[in-house]
Amino acid sequence: MDIISLASLGLAYVIDMLIGDPPNRWHPVAAMGSVIRWAAAHAPASRCKRRFVYGIFLTLFGAAIFALPVVWLASLRFPIPWIAVL
Repeated sequence: MDIISLASLGLAYVIDMLIGDPPNRWHPVAAMGSVIRWAAAHAPASRCKRRFVYGIFLTLFGAAIFALPVVWLASLRFPIPWIAVL
């Protein structure tokens, strides 16, 4: 690990200790939890196969709705070829 990486890690740690996490209503993990909680409440109550397919859809959809905005913002800031692969 070079000195820049080590300094960045140390600075990130100090900022995290001083400021901490954002309030839960603005935290992306809290938003994901709300979406999962809502989807679980609306899960089909019938057969195991239907619930399994619902879980797969929830996993893929949940990952997409929270990852795609980040990829989109990264492509605006850093237009690099690997984003075209996604």
